[in-house]
Amino acid sequence: MTLILNWIKANLIIVILCAAMVICLPTFYVLGEMMNKNLRSDIQKRADNQLSTLKGVEYATVEIDPLLPGAESVSEKVTLTDAVILEYERVRNQIKSDSEAIVAEALAVNQKPVMSDRIFPKPRDTEAHLPFELHGMYLAAHDQLIRSANAGMPMLPEDVSFQLSEYRDTYLRTQLNVEPGMQLKPSEEDQLEEAMTRRRMSLYSQTATEFAVYADSTVFVLADWKMETGRPPNERERFDWQHQLWVHTDLIDSISRANEIPGGGGELATIVGQPSSVVKRILSITLQPLAFGVKSGGSSGESEMMMGEGDPAWGGEYGFSEGGPVTGGKGGGSSSRRGGGTRRPEKPTPASKPKSDNTDPTKPLDRDYAQAISGRTTNGLYDVRRADVVLIVDSARFDRLIDAINSTNFMTVTNIEILRIEPREHLAQGFFYGNEPVVEAALEIETLWFRDWTTQWMSDDVKEWLGIPVESDDASGDGG
Repeated sequence: MTLILNWIKANLIIVILCAAMVICLPTFYVLGEMMNKNLRSDIQKRADNQLSTLKGVEYATVEIDPLLPGAESVSEKVTLTDAVILEYERVRNQIKSDSEAIVAEALAVNQKPVMSDRIFPKPRDTEAHLPFELHGMYLAAHDQLIRSANAGMPMLPEDVSFQLSEYRDTYLRTQLNVEPGMQLKPSEEDQLEEAMTRRRMSLYSQTATEFAVYADSTVFVLADWKMETGRPPNERERFDWQHQLWVHTDLIDSISRANEIPGGGGELATIVGQPSSVVKRILSITLQPLAFGVKSGGSSGESEMMMGEGDPAWGGEYGFSEGGPVTGGKGGGSSSRRGGGTRRPEKPTPASKPKSDNTDPTKPLDRDYAQAISGRTTNGLYDVRRADVVLIVDSARFDRLIDAINSTNFMTVTNIEILRIEPREHLAQGFFYGNEPVVEAALEIETLWFRDWTTQWMSDDVKEWLGIPVESDDASGDGG
């Protein structure tokens, strides 16, 4: 033992180093195990994160926006591959392309030319005389509308009487061998009466086989403006006249479409043609106001076009004055044969206040079913203008008229009133409708006009009138 102790003392450093080596082995093992566990945990976390990222790339929720505003989008969780990504891009691009094509087609259908691009939206200072010429263009355009529908009126009663008188004298001499004024036998009187009836019907039917519909320009309620006033029509009047022409054009086009011979390549049937026309006669066409609180049809005074809601000078909220419809002007009255109307709406429904300033076509628009069955009202995207149209229609083919209206531009029939008539009373005025049963139909028709194109023909004053924001040229006013 002494020898061992002496050796340890003599080699103390070696002994200490050996002891340290022996002690460090388990210590290093424990420390290594602890470090390895932490390293494995850190590597596992990083691996889990990378795997989650890879899964997020591999699986994703694909959402496709709806084509129509207010509709629900379509979403689906899919495995992302190159093919899926390419198909997703293709579908998105196709929806975008379809949407742009629909908008372009809608605008193409809705657009109409103006009477003069030198007057709209505003004439140059050097052409201040042009507005004086617009009213003549406006009246001439409506005369052309009547011609385009192959419309006309029957012979005047005095012309019919003259021709019947001549025919009677000729018939007495050639068929009964008597001179006019001589006494006739009862049998001869019956024979003459029968011949005169046939002749009268022949005169009436002759006109009915020449025209597609009975009408002339007095069926429209047109603006009354006189050159003698020395005042040119103001910007609001001018635009309202133009807007009336756009609406009237679509209404006449829809009537012509209803009167087309099926399979006839656009050829119009005559009033008693084969097959028979649908619309026999236009009694009246009355437009409701374009802007809320503003009369339609023009006026002889500028201030009347500027009046606001409920102004008693133009009849309060219904736009009626003591003298009759404020939409009045040129047009047949209720008892006018040449205008033809047996009746006319007593109080046009006032134009509605805009319910929304929304100009984003991807967002749904508010509906107001108190205004119309469609719920559509003027908003930031389009103006709504309604028309009251009274017609004599073939009752058996009435559905063709509705289809024709609904397929013309953006028009919708929102109300219908049907009245029975006595054809003999109309025949006494020369209106011969054939042998088919006919009725009087009063229709309310809604028309839409997209501001994407109509605003290009509006002056700033007209835009303010219709509640359309106008950009100010003076962006740095001093407030004074």
